[in-house]
Amino acid sequence: MPTRRRKTKTTFSSVPLKRIGFVLLGGIIVLQFVLLGVLFSRFQHYKRDTDTVIGQLTLDQNVGLHNVGLLRVTAVPAENIVYLPDIHLKLPLNESTLGLVYGKRTTESNGKSMDVVDVTTLTDATTEPFPNQRLACVPVRLAFEDKANPYNPHEIAQLAVKLGDGRTLQIYKFQDDSCNGRWQITQTDPAKIAEAFQSAKSY
Repeated sequence: MPTRRRKTKTTFSSVPLKRIGFVLLGGIIVLQFVLLGVLFSRFQHYKRDTDTVIGQLTLDQNVGLHNVGLLRVTAVPAENIVYLPDIHLKLPLNESTLGLVYGKRTTESNGKSMDVVDVTTLTDATTEPFPNQRLACVPVRLAFEDKANPYNPHEIAQLAVKLGDGRTLQIYKFQDDSCNGRWQITQTDPAKIAEAFQSAKSY
């Protein structure tokens, strides 16, 4: 009569330790992927929220500029140029020119109507450290006229640039001690702005 083989019960001690190690390692790897997925998902949500806030800030700034008759320059990094479409000028793209804003207005000069352009920085245009001082402390004024004609004693004619389309760009820097506090707070340098327009070209 054949003998029956006795069944042996598998115990923890009979499982190879190497197999246990593989199982634990696999579990750790899976857990890491899960954690990475959670972190990536949270990062995506954070990025979307941040982009929304930045977009809203840019929109708010543009609305604020529009309300005071100012426009931001249009930057084209591929060309390394910033454009001022309303006055058909372009400047080299750099840290100074990227933050410029401008507004065209019509004024009287020697009995004739002419367009002039007020230029300042974005920070100066969108903050009000001193009430009612923005219009009185425009750091740079541009005018398209053959001869320099300072608007008031505080204006200094910096340079005349002959443009390719036949116009002559007169650059005036504003100088008034009462504006220095405002410009220091908004990090606005009239001399640096005026210097930027020495490289202006028409298009």
